[in-house]
Order: sequence, then C-alpha cells, then structure tokens
Amino acid sequence: LAGNSTLQSGTGTITVGSITDGANSYTLNLQDGSGSGAASQGSVIFSGDVNVSAISTVAKTYAVSFQNNTTVDTATNFANTAGVSFGKNASSLTTFTNGVPAILGSGTVGLAGSLKATGQAINLGSATLSINLISDAVIDSGNSSSATITLNAVNTNGKAFSLNSGSTTGATITVASVDSTAGGLTIVNAGDKVNFNGQVGTA
Repeated sequence: LAGNSTLQSGTGTITVGSITDGANSYTLNLQDGSGSGAASQGSVIFSGDVNVSAISTVAKTYAVSFQNNTTVDTATNFANTAGVSFGKNASSLTTFTNGVPAILGSGTVGLAGSLKATGQAINLGSATLSINLISDAVIDSGNSSSATITLNAVNTNGKAFSLNSGSTTGATITVASVDSTAGGLTIVNAGDKVNFNGQVGTA
C-alpha cells in the first residue's frame, strides 16, 4: 500500500494475494458503504499474507476471508454481514494485535490455525453468529485483564480446539456452547474463570 486504500467491487468477488503497508500505518477499506442495493456485496478473499495497520469494513452483505498468515495492528470490528473466516488450515496464523472487539453481522465465523491478540479481547459472541472450525484451531488473546474471549455456539466438526486468555485475573472465557469434544477441547489458561452457558459435547 502507498496510502489509505479501498477495495471495491460492487457484486463481484475480490481476490487479493499478499498485501502489506510495510513500515507505514495505512488503513485498508474493504468495500464502500456509500452505495445502496447491490453495491458492495462482493466477497473479499485474501489468499496470501496480509500485514497492514488497520482494516475497515462496512455494513453490507459480503464475506471477508483471510486464508494465510495475517497481522493487523489496530483493534478491528467487522461490520460486514455475511461472515468472516480466519485461516485455511492448522498452520495458519492470524494476529489482530489489539484484538477483535466485535463481529457485528450474522453468518458464520470460520476458524483454522491460530487466532491471536496481544492482551486484548477477542469477541465472537454475537447471537447471530455461528463459529465453524475448518481445521484444528487455537484462540489465544494474550495475557492481561483485558484479554477476554467471548464465543457464540461453536461447531468443532471433530477438530481440536484450544482457548487461552492468559493467567491474569479478569480474563474470562465465555462460550455459549460446543457441539462436540471429539477432537479435544483444551483450556490452557483462563485468568479469572470459564463460563460455558450451554451444552458442551453430545448429550
């Protein structure tokens, strides 16, 4: 990136290889919220590595997919309403350094590999979301009292799932439900406590 930039396609899918802002601090806007109707409804797929300061989305019906290694420096709210996918296999590494405070839309959150923050919240807890493991997955929010993890219903698909919010008091893990523990469910650390609000595993 040579400056703040926008990827916009209308209804067409956008596919991007690797993208970076280097040592700079630029924002990459995904689609444009100024249109109406079918405007800004194309999925955005990053097939290569992503390394940018900030990513911004708009409240339109499109999906965003990060398929390789990703680093985003600033806290990122996802306003798009057709789901988000982090990683493609167990070796994928997705880091939102300052966390993912919210995914505001509905649809599915896909998880594969590691989704990390550095002592900040990862919130995938909206009641309109379902979380679907594509491969073995780890959510690691770092180690601070702000490093809470909040998840809505998790469909593991028989994959291994690990959660780590660090050892600092206040870093609660809250999960609505987990459909199966067949692949293994591991709580590495949960500074304050773990809340499972629904069923864990097959009844």
